Amino acid sequence: MRVHLCVLLLSCCAALKVLAPQSLKGDIKHVPASFGNAQFGGSITGQLFYWKANHYGCQPLDRSLIPESHRGRTIIIMVDRGNCTFVQKVRDAEDIAANGVVIVNTDDNLITMADDGTGRNIGIPSVLITKTEGARLEAEVNSGKKLMVELSWDMPHPDNHVEWELWTSANDPNAANFISEFAQATTALGSSVTFTPEYGILDGNWYGCTKDEEKVGGLPCGKQCTNHGRYCAEDPEHDIEHGADGMSVVQENLRQMCVFQVANATRQQSLWWTYVTEFKSKCTAKGHLTETCSVATMKSVGVNEVAVAKCVKDSGGSGYDGDSQANTLFEQQLDRMDKAGIAVLPTIRINGKVYQGKVDCPKPISLGTCPVLVAICSGFEVGAAPAVCRTDYCWEKAGVDACGVCGGDGKSCMGCDGVPNSGKELDACSVCGGTGSFDKCGMCLQADQPYRDRMCAGCDGLPNSGKVKDACGVCGGDGSTDLCGNCFPKDSPMRNKACTDTISLSLELAGIDAAGVLRMEREVEAGIAALLAPNVTGAEDVRITAIIAHHVGGGSSTINITNGAVPSHLHNDTNIDRVTLKLEIGAHPGTGQDTSRNFEASVQNGAFDREMAARKVAVKADMHDHLPAPIVRAGTPTGSISYVPSPIPDSKPAGNSLASAQIAGIAVGGIAALAMFGVGVRHFVVAREKRVRMDMRDLISDMGRPMQEVGNPAQGANVDFSSL
Repeated sequence: MRVHLCVLLLSCCAALKVLAPQSLKGDIKHVPASFGNAQFGGSITGQLFYWKANHYGCQPLDRSLIPESHRGRTIIIMVDRGNCTFVQKVRDAEDIAANGVVIVNTDDNLITMADDGTGRNIGIPSVLITKTEGARLEAEVNSGKKLMVELSWDMPHPDNHVEWELWTSANDPNAANFISEFAQATTALGSSVTFTPEYGILDGNWYGCTKDEEKVGGLPCGKQCTNHGRYCAEDPEHDIEHGADGMSVVQENLRQMCVFQVANATRQQSLWWTYVTEFKSKCTAKGHLTETCSVATMKSVGVNEVAVAKCVKDSGGSGYDGDSQANTLFEQQLDRMDKAGIAVLPTIRINGKVYQGKVDCPKPISLGTCPVLVAICSGFEVGAAPAVCRTDYCWEKAGVDACGVCGGDGKSCMGCDGVPNSGKELDACSVCGGTGSFDKCGMCLQADQPYRDRMCAGCDGLPNSGKVKDACGVCGGDGSTDLCGNCFPKDSPMRNKACTDTISLSLELAGIDAAGVLRMEREVEAGIAALLAPNVTGAEDVRITAIIAHHVGGGSSTINITNGAVPSHLHNDTNIDRVTLKLEIGAHPGTGQDTSRNFEASVQNGAFDREMAARKVAVKADMHDHLPAPIVRAGTPTGSISYVPSPIPDSKPAGNSLASAQIAGIAVGGIAALAMFGVGVRHFVVAREKRVRMDMRDLISDMGRPMQEVGNPAQGANVDFSSL
């Protein structure tokens, strides 16, 4: 046997009105569909489209029907009833991006558009209007007029508390899915709502199931009813010969009503949600709509099965024929169904109004995916809705962590010190809470460290300038120590000017005596300077420091060149066959060795003799085998050449000679002191030196004391350099 439900006109909370043109402006009577997603607390406004060529909407609609100018805008499509289910019409419209659907009935009656079993995933709302209203709208659209309509949904909210109920049945798979999904939401709603599960029962009296048939031992509706045919349910398998029957559904409905009463009495309403969810998976899904499976499920979730059994018995029971009396709970359900006009299961009523929309709440739960929750939240007065009605509500079981992150583990705001919200972070130097960063030198240092930007600073104090002090201590300079040991910039004209390479050597001359050398001293010095140019600047850099007169048959007399005169006993002395000049030559720094070699070469190749001849100095170099090795002192400060006068044999006591030496030393020391003023006054020093030399000659000449002769440690070597 199949039981057919009577379709009743449902109360609704949606509005449909025409906004334009003015001639059609106003509300239109309608009934919302029992499927789809109504935007409770909101509305949609758009242009109404109707295509006569495909007015049923049972064939896939073409997107090209929507004008290009309306792509992406809100559109509402109107189709006629017939040829396919309501769900298919709405789905076809949704496939071409429609935001809502208006279906025109075949007459002027208004009915609820039921789900054909496939409408669970429909995401847009739809309503049914009468044929008369539809014809009026169709005529306006076909005439080319632009119709603007509005669909809106509201939920009555008399106070800050929402009452809602779910009409279901033990064999209602859609309701069972919703219950398992919505359990978390109802826990979050808490005491701000009052929930009551209601069970759809068929009235056996109305269907004639209580009348005895002629067939002995039978009732008209058989095992589809309880209590002698009073309370019935549709066979869950639509097979009266096998499996569960309607009576099993009615009996489980009664047990579930009692489970709710027991749980509610102990303020453990969540037990009902848990029990129904578990019963679906453990019993219904396996075809076990039995009391045995029910009791086992109660025990597994913590429901007091004894209290439930007592509730079932006290209400009047639910036997097939033995419990012929009425059941008080079932009678109450039949009365409520009649007053509420419940005709379709599952049905949700919120604040006394029927909810029209999808009965689902897929996880993860949010206001965007759970339309039932949106409708419930719309039932609160403005400002009275609980936190669960906010879009930022956290649905994670762990809640909001210390960082304010839904379902977080507290690490997203944890500082490097392990304390949430401490704000401490690792700086660039990996120091927790530090102020370190990389300075201009590429080193990671704390902000207050004195070495920041200094490790790579040049001598000018600027990071990475690359400037260093040169050898002279000048920042960024190119100075270095010259050959004189002085520090000057690279291009300074004073470089290598404060010293000379001093060459001390001896040279034997023939054809001239000591007096002749003194007379031609300047010419000899100038000639030597010319031979050694450019390493030697001029005659002032060549000095004859002593003259040794060699006597025929041996012996010699030394004349210090500074005395400026030849002792009287050496004048026209025919016993002098040659003289040895002791020379000091000042060459440019670094050229001493070359100058020495050049001088030796000039003597050996006759250049010296030729230069002297050109200067009318009748003298020749008498070198015998070779010149003795000269002494070269590199980098001698200009004007600081010092020597010790050699005593002349047979002279007066050394005391006077020492006094002369002291005077000479003082003079030379004065010259050295003047030289320290630098290269810039070198010409002054040279001139001063010449004057001192002449003064010393005059002084010694006046004294009439010849210098003491110094013995030659290199006897027989032809050249005496002992006083060097």
